Amino acid sequence: MEEVLGTFPDTPDGRKAARELQAKLAKNLVRRGLARKFSIGVERRGGSYWVTLNKR
Repeated sequence: MEEVLGTFPDTPDGRKAARELQAKLAKNLVRRGLARKFSIGVERRGGSYWVTLNKR
């Protein structure tokens, strides 16, 4: 299962924003005790960065 949580343009600022969102969401998963079930990733697809939620 994969769900897209956010998309950002393929620019240095877009990459930075995607990484910031990834860190924020990962911290939230750890706080809720869900880090073992889910992971947050950043993927470069086409002309944008996608922040995705993946089930382990």
